[in-house]
Amino acid sequence: MNEVKDNLWLKIIRKFYKIEGPIDEYTEKEINRIGNNTLSFSSAYIVISNVLLVIFYPRINGNLIQLLILLNMTIYVGGIEYYVSHAVEKARLNFITIYPNQLEEYEKKAKLSSLKFSIYYFILFIILVGIMNIITFKKSFFDFNLSNILSPVALSIGYYFGDRRKKIKLIKQNISRTVAMEEEEND
Repeated sequence: MNEVKDNLWLKIIRKFYKIEGPIDEYTEKEINRIGNNTLSFSSAYIVISNVLLVIFYPRINGNLIQLLILLNMTIYVGGIEYYVSHAVEKARLNFITIYPNQLEEYEKKAKLSSLKFSIYYFILFIILVGIMNIITFKKSFFDFNLSNILSPVALSIGYYFGDRRKKIKLIKQNISRTVAMEEEEND
């Protein structure tokens, strides 16, 4: 199979789809399929959520709009991330050879990566809350109260533990597959 030449766009795709190995024709085909399905899901979700917002807007309390927009963004981003990670795992695009003696090293990498992304999510949510402050309440960007801080903190902590658990599970699966492949080669 021909290996696709790496460029900046492919590096971004590798990070988004969490692909470690080379991108060959099969991987590229699967990435395109997953991307098309994700676009279909996100388009349908945007249409449905906006129609529901228009229908229920007169009944929504002004204080609730910020929470609903933040919840909507969380469901949207979380749904896309869940689908992409599930589809990548099902297509086995995230398989790398890991030996049992490398478990501790890869667990540390997984924890650090999860921590880094949970901090990114926290910063993103704080920025979204600040923007919502400006849009919905005509306040300053930095006008935060305890309830505005608790939801990004809770979401970031939840993301850290969920992502870390998922990555460690994947590492253990890759170790099992590596051991099974070596046993098949030895037979």
